Amino acid sequence: MKKKVLEFIILMVVLTASITSVSASYSCSNGSSISEDMDEIDTGEKQTIGGLGIGLIHAEDTAAFNRFTAELMIDAKRVSLDNQTNSEEINLLSGDYNINLVNSTDENAIIKVGSSSKSVNKGESEKIGDLEIFLVSTEAAYPNAVTLLAGKKIISLSSDENPSEIVTISNKDYAVELYSASDNSASIRVKKCNSGDITETKDAPKEDNKTNTSGNNISLSNNQTRINNQTSTNNTTQQEGNNSEGINRSIINFERFTFLKNKKIMYYGIGIIILIILIFVFLNIKWSKEAKELKEMKESL
Repeated sequence: MKKKVLEFIILMVVLTASITSVSASYSCSNGSSISEDMDEIDTGEKQTIGGLGIGLIHAEDTAAFNRFTAELMIDAKRVSLDNQTNSEEINLLSGDYNINLVNSTDENAIIKVGSSSKSVNKGESEKIGDLEIFLVSTEAAYPNAVTLLAGKKIISLSSDENPSEIVTISNKDYAVELYSASDNSASIRVKKCNSGDITETKDAPKEDNKTNTSGNNISLSNNQTRINNQTSTNNTTQQEGNNSEGINRSIINFERFTFLKNKKIMYYGIGIIILIILIFVFLNIKWSKEAKELKEMKESL
């Protein structure tokens, strides 16, 4: 019986580990403050978040395992072209680009970026010239309208493996984080430094004070703490002004997504409970079968 209970506990530990998501924290190389912004993007649409244009190519939510993913186009713009307006000059952070519609059908379109052209299938992306092009929709009938996302690069994020990534556009670093996602939208958070470079913060190992037997070391540590506290106090007034705008926008956006997040947590909980019940039923059937076989063996003896 103890063995059976141990098997069940091990399965629960594995299940819990499989639904644990990873998060990252960031800091600025010169100690300056970080501003952040967040918004929701529908598939095939583009939003400007923290000054960075981001388009959503694909999103997926696997509620039972608390896992969601998103494919994003960075430094992006949504462009609509047809036979009457078959060319558009777009201005991105990375530069200015000219996009032309050469031809379109119900399944694909030939797009020209600068001097390079290529056929792009609907719902897929291609690198044309210096840009990534994702074809959102296309029509063969007049006026042969097409809608596309054009951007500098494409990244893929997932809640369990790589929930965030630092991207560099025109010598400016942005930390792009996947906050939540459904099968047709994603909530994206963007962080950037007011000055300096943004870097991922690694958790430093904790020191055991009991092993420190040197009074000089303790004194140095205390002095360093006082210096850090004084520096932090002096910088507070300057940072408050820089942070106020980003904090206010973040509060508004967090309130906007509170209901969505709570609803998703409810779905995750239901999925986990169902999995636990199924596993317990399976183990119970297995245990009953083993007990029956053991009983039959004893009776035969």
